[in-house]
Amino acid sequence: WSPFKSHAEWQLARWLMLSGISQADIDSFAKLLIIQTNLSPLFRDKRTFFQKIDLFPVVRGGWICKELELVGNIKQKGADSTETLMSEQLELWMQNLLNCIKELMEDPRFKDHMRYAPEKMFTGKNMHVRAIDEMWTADRWWATQVSMMIWQRRCRDAVLGWGDADCLSSSHRLCC
Repeated sequence: WSPFKSHAEWQLARWLMLSGISQADIDSFAKLLIIQTNLSPLFRDKRTFFQKIDLFPVVRGGWICKELELVGNIKQKGADSTETLMSEQLELWMQNLLNCIKELMEDPRFKDHMRYAPEKMFTGKNMHVRAIDEMWTADRWWATQVSMMIWQRRCRDAVLGWGDADCLSSSHRLCC
């Protein structure tokens, strides 16, 4: 929850940022005696609050905005009595997925939370019940890992002259 000390403090900061309240109100809120004594947040006023917010990493490439028109299923009558489906203009804000992944992988705060290989987890009295709770504990990562190992072994054998060289063409790669 860095740079905040807990999930609860992060949720409070998130609410303060997304609620639309003014910086003056954030300052007043942070200075309330009940907040300072009972919650003891890492910020004591708007200045220290925004210093914490500024510690968040800057994402490479920034945000991209696409404007979309969402057409609904409710009809409306126009000035000339013609019926048209109601629509609404929306903004879709997004970032480059590869930049996001790279940013996460380079951030030292996530070092202990990254998984690069599949894991199998079991529960139950005799540890025979398969538990799947994250992407790396599901079968897809195992299948991908095995197919890549087979492809790598075939290519190694072809390079060393021990096997079929067909695996070296991109059309024969086992894909995930």
